[in-house]
Amino acid sequence: MRCDADQLPVIQVAASLQFKAGDKVKVTTNGSSTEATVVSVDEKAGKVRILGVDTLERVADEPNVPTFTEQGVPLTLSFWQGIVVPAKTPDAIVERLRKAMSDVLADPQTRTELEKVGVTIGGAGIASAKDPDAYMQREYERWGTVIRGARITSD
Repeated sequence: MRCDADQLPVIQVAASLQFKAGDKVKVTTNGSSTEATVVSVDEKAGKVRILGVDTLERVADEPNVPTFTEQGVPLTLSFWQGIVVPAKTPDAIVERLRKAMSDVLADPQTRTELEKVGVTIGGAGIASAKDPDAYMQREYERWGTVIRGARITSD
């Protein structure tokens, strides 16, 4: 399968959706949970059509939108955010920060509010301080294979 596309860099999702709703572009991709919320509103208003989501499971706010994998396109993406401290931070402080973050993220009200904007806690499989390194290595290998296989180069 081949897809020819031109990239139109847009800083904000609102601008990309205006291009799409105005039929100036045929397809757009949007990545953040905030963007997903905006896209969902435009989809419900009939301005855009969501073709698929790149998550492992369907998104709760859009249960009728299939994943790309369900449609035969093996595409899943995860994004994660972390907290970093200087390398020489004492283990006791690191553990205290880890516990505080875990406690906040375990709170049912916090989880509900985060899920409302599309955030899945632990969605990238990162549960401990050691996991980001393994995650980044897997992603490096995964996307390196895709890039080399498709002979993608930068100009």
